[in-house]
Amino acid sequence: MIATYVRNDNNNVVMLLGSRNSFKCRQREYNNDRELIKNTKESLRFISFKESQKIIEKKNKIIYGPLIFESMSKL
Repeated sequence: MIATYVRNDNNNVVMLLGSRNSFKCRQREYNNDRELIKNTKESLRFISFKESQKIIEKKNKIIYGPLIFESMSKL
């Protein structure tokens, strides 16, 4: 299991535990024509541990988790 930190829509920090393939699958999104979609609201916004600590200290935000995240690829 890998621990990663992501930001949600409210810029709160969420700690996710999952496998590398789960995160790889979730980070990339494709439309019906198999074209890559970048910077969509549904994709996860990965941040570093240091950045998560700065967000929590400066902005009085909440850290959620750890949550288990497992997804299956379409292949």
